[in-house]
Amino acid sequence: MFYGIISRFIVLSETKMARDIVYDAEEYFKYAKNLSIYNTYGLSYSPEGNVLKDSKRPPGFPFFASFFYNGDDTGSVKPVLFFQTVIQIIMLTFFTLMCLKYFGKMLTLFISLLIWTHPVFMSLNTYYLSESLFLSSLIVIVMIFMLSITGKNRGQCYIFGILLGAAVAVSSYIRSTMDYYIFFIAIILLLTNIKLFKRFLPAIATFILMVFAWKIRNYFAFGSFSDNHLMINGLFHGSYPNFMYNNMHESLGFAYKFDPHEKEYYKGVGTTLSIIWYRVKESPLDYISWYLLGKQFFLWQWSEIAGWDIYIYKTVTTPFLYAKDLIFFHSVHKLLNPLIMTTGVLYSYFIIIKGIIKRSELDLKFIISSLIVYASVFHIITAPYPRYGYPFKPFVIVMSVLAFAEVVKYILKKRKKEKK
Repeated sequence: MFYGIISRFIVLSETKMARDIVYDAEEYFKYAKNLSIYNTYGLSYSPEGNVLKDSKRPPGFPFFASFFYNGDDTGSVKPVLFFQTVIQIIMLTFFTLMCLKYFGKMLTLFISLLIWTHPVFMSLNTYYLSESLFLSSLIVIVMIFMLSITGKNRGQCYIFGILLGAAVAVSSYIRSTMDYYIFFIAIILLLTNIKLFKRFLPAIATFILMVFAWKIRNYFAFGSFSDNHLMINGLFHGSYPNFMYNNMHESLGFAYKFDPHEKEYYKGVGTTLSIIWYRVKESPLDYISWYLLGKQFFLWQWSEIAGWDIYIYKTVTTPFLYAKDLIFFHSVHKLLNPLIMTTGVLYSYFIIIKGIIKRSELDLKFIISSLIVYASVFHIITAPYPRYGYPFKPFVIVMSVLAFAEVVKYILKKRKKEKK
C-alpha cells in the first residue's frame, strides 16, 4: 500500500500530456467553468452570452471539478488531478481493509499486491476525466452495500439502504453506466431473497428520488427529462464489430467517423436501433459474435484503443518508460491481464448464477461479482471501450484471486483424500 501511494504521486507529477484538456476533458472543463462562474450547468452560450442549460454529460465530475476552477489554464486542472488521486488512495485503503476483514490476510496480501501496483489505476489519476472518481464511487457503493446487509437491526439496515441508494445515484451522476445497477440488484433479490428485497426498497426509493430530481431539472432547463446524446453515442459507437467500419483497419476506434450515416443516428434512439438492426440482418454472424464475445474482449483488454498502452490519450513522457520498478510492474500486469480478467469475470458470473439458483445470502463476494456482471452486460449493449472497464478492474482482480484460491483449496482437499 505504501509503495502504491508513493507511486501514484510519482506517476501524477512526472506524466506529461501534450495538452491537459482535450476531447472529452474539454467538455468537462467547460461545464466546470460555467458551474463555477455562472452557477449554470451547460456547454454552449446564447448570442447574449448566457450559458444554455443542457445535460449532454453526467454532472458529477464537472461539479467536483468546479470547486477547483481557477481560470483557463492548468491551475484548474492540477488540483483536480491531485484530489482525485487522494480520494482514490483513501477508497482503496478502505477497500483493502474490507478485504482483510472478509477474505483474510493471505488472500488480501495477493489482492493488495495486484491492486496497489497496477499501472492502470495510477494512470487514471493523470486525466481530467471521470474514471478515477468513478472507481472511488464504486468502492463506496460496495462498502455501504455491505453495511446495509450486515446491520445489527432493521433500523440500521434501512439507514444504510438509504445511503446505498444515494451512493449509487451519485455514482450514476459521475458515470451514467450506473443508471440501472439498482434495478439489476433488485431483480436478483426478487429471484433469491424476498426478505432482503423488502429491506432493499429504501435504496431503490432514494435512488429514484435523487435521479428524478435531475430529470426534473432537465425538463425545466430544456423541455426534456434527458438528453439522449450519450445513449445514442453508446449504442451506435458500440455497434461496429471490432470497432471498425466495414473491417477497415484505419477506422479502428473511430468507426463512426467513416460511417456516411453518422448524422442519421442522432435523429433519435429509435432511428439508431433501426439502423443497427438493419446491419445485424445483413451480417448476423458478425454481429452475434461481436455482441456476445467481441465486446467482452475489448472491455477487459489491456490497452486503450486510441491511446498508448495504459494511457487513454497519448503522452509526451511517463515514468512507465524509464522507472525500473514501474516498468517491471507494468510488464507483470500486462502479462497477467488476460488470465486475471478471464478468471475474474467468469468466476463472477458463476457466483451470481450460483447465488440465484441456490438462493444464497448476500456477501462481499456476491456484491463485487454483481458489479462485474452488471458492467459486462451493460457494455454488451453499449460501447465497450477498454477505458470503461478500467474502474471495474480492481473488483475483477479480487474475484480472480478468490477463484485461484478455490482451485488451490480443491487440489489440497483432493490430495488429502488420496493420502487417506
